[in-house]
Amino acid sequence: MIKFKQYLREHLEFLMEAKKAKEISAKNRADSLGKIFELLHGKHLNGGKFPEDYRAEGRKPQDVHNAHATAVFGKDFAKNKEYIAMDKAAKESARQTAAHLKKHHGITPKRVAWTSQASDHETETGVKDPISKADLIVTGSHKGDHRKGKKVALSLKHGKLKSVNYSNPGLKTLGRHAGVDLTQYQKPHKELLNRMGNPTHEEYKNHPKRHEIEASTRLMTQNMTRAFADGVRKKYKNDDQLKDYIKRSVGANGHTEGGSEEQGKTHLPHVLVHAKLKSDGSYEHHVMPAEDHVHNYLTHFKDLHVVHNPGQTSVTIYGTHKGTGKIMPVHRTSIYMGGAHETANARGATTLPSEFHKTVDTSKPYGE
Repeated sequence: MIKFKQYLREHLEFLMEAKKAKEISAKNRADSLGKIFELLHGKHLNGGKFPEDYRAEGRKPQDVHNAHATAVFGKDFAKNKEYIAMDKAAKESARQTAAHLKKHHGITPKRVAWTSQASDHETETGVKDPISKADLIVTGSHKGDHRKGKKVALSLKHGKLKSVNYSNPGLKTLGRHAGVDLTQYQKPHKELLNRMGNPTHEEYKNHPKRHEIEASTRLMTQNMTRAFADGVRKKYKNDDQLKDYIKRSVGANGHTEGGSEEQGKTHLPHVLVHAKLKSDGSYEHHVMPAEDHVHNYLTHFKDLHVVHNPGQTSVTIYGTHKGTGKIMPVHRTSIYMGGAHETANARGATTLPSEFHKTVDTSKPYGE
């Protein structure tokens, strides 16, 4: 009887852990693994302690780590072989990151903060930077106010690494990049929503004319994408101009005090940390400045040209690989609603589709 009570207690504890994991939005396995890795990396970089944070109680770094680890690996995640391998990889990645920071930025981590939410960068630095990609911000030696110390942003990616979403620019930013006004295409959709009483999100989901609303957003984003593609074609007429635009669009054009979304410059220097999971279960680590990674990526391609097919809501810049002669997608911008069809707030998503292709080595410029 005592054993049965013990079983019930342990089973209840497991169910509570699983419920907690669900509450901390364990969306899918890949997303959970990414969060686990960045928190383990931060922990090892921070001398074995989870990073500083600006989260509410119950959603602190260790809470998030435990919830996702439980969701993916089970209650005894610390004994799971895959988790152990990931922890080992995070430790090695943190070691290489620390060496990079010391060599290239002259700092040894004295403070590590988890800054993956949009507002965290401003809270940690006192500066708002809409194109910051900082999952972690590392601070070197400082006395008193950590904001006076030298800071470097880390953008971490883990897994098989096919492509990374670099930025989510708004319509005004996309319009400035292309030299066109994309907000003009919002008007017909706004007029439709006005005629329907401007439904809330919940009202939209059960609206009798929901399909009409969604058709209107499709038409709006299609028109925006066509205008964006035309603008990019007219504004950037050769490889050098297109490559300069690509660097700015992904925020990999260096850094400047306060940052500059228009110039593609972040407030803090950004270091990309990639832990690529290979087919045999081992990891390949890369730690490099964001601007070097993107610059070296672009040196692989020539004869860049803009492609947009009618009806699509993405614009792709293709290029010919200098080594293979193969035409490959180099840069892609998608314009989408993010499920918010009851608004006219379309946004962009920017990726470099071929950055992890087997024929692309971003550790150095092509040919070197």
